[in-house]
Amino acid sequence: MQKTNLETFQFQWLLVAILALLVSINTIANFLDMNTTILVGNIVYVPVVLLLVSVSAFTLIKLGHDGMHGIAWISLLIASSLWLVAEVVWIFYEMVLQVDPFPSLADVFYSLGYPFLFVFMLAYISPVRKGITKSSLSIAVSISAVILFFGLYQTIDSSIELDSLDTFYAILYPVLDSILIVPAILGISLFFSGRVNFMWTMVCFGILSLFIADTIFMYSQMDDTYYTGHQIEILFYFSYVLIAFGVYDQVRIFGQKNKIQ
Repeated sequence: MQKTNLETFQFQWLLVAILALLVSINTIANFLDMNTTILVGNIVYVPVVLLLVSVSAFTLIKLGHDGMHGIAWISLLIASSLWLVAEVVWIFYEMVLQVDPFPSLADVFYSLGYPFLFVFMLAYISPVRKGITKSSLSIAVSISAVILFFGLYQTIDSSIELDSLDTFYAILYPVLDSILIVPAILGISLFFSGRVNFMWTMVCFGILSLFIADTIFMYSQMDDTYYTGHQIEILFYFSYVLIAFGVYDQVRIFGQKNKIQ
């Protein structure tokens, strides 16, 4: 038991250390010239997304593809792989072609990842779905609807200044986020009701971080203040890392149960 608690403590501190490192890198980069900030902002995405892809693949291999959790691991691997391709395409547009990567082919891969991430979330919370109450579901859907309304209102209000492709993605991302945020809110509510542990909920907090980052990203795109390496990248980094650690914790717990048996 003491060894298990020590491993959990070390695991959580590793998570904190990585998050702190990402904040430090982004903060320092923003004190440098813009070209360096953009370069660092792009480079950091590669290992961060690779972490999620690697954890997804490892989890699928370790825990298998049977049952609802199997669907979860497969869906997460597909989503993270699509996002890795999206990040590479984004870097190619910005660093090699030196053109604005939004909107571009990168957004095709980003947006394709969301349905798989949604399936992952549904499968992930499925084993604890009995703990979800009607009131928590109503609250989650209501929050999602309100967020979607304001997101679309802002987009439509700004659409005169945007071209058709900009407008399409400015509408698409809020819709995708509003759908994805529902299971994330439900998962977080399960944590606060004491039905799941903190590390399990990291996946849901990762989705929440992604939602907030996407929202700020779209607003900053509309007022032309976004650049790669912007402080909001921290939230994108956090989303990948939190999901990766939350999922890997399932493998860790599974291994501990096997040792006990």
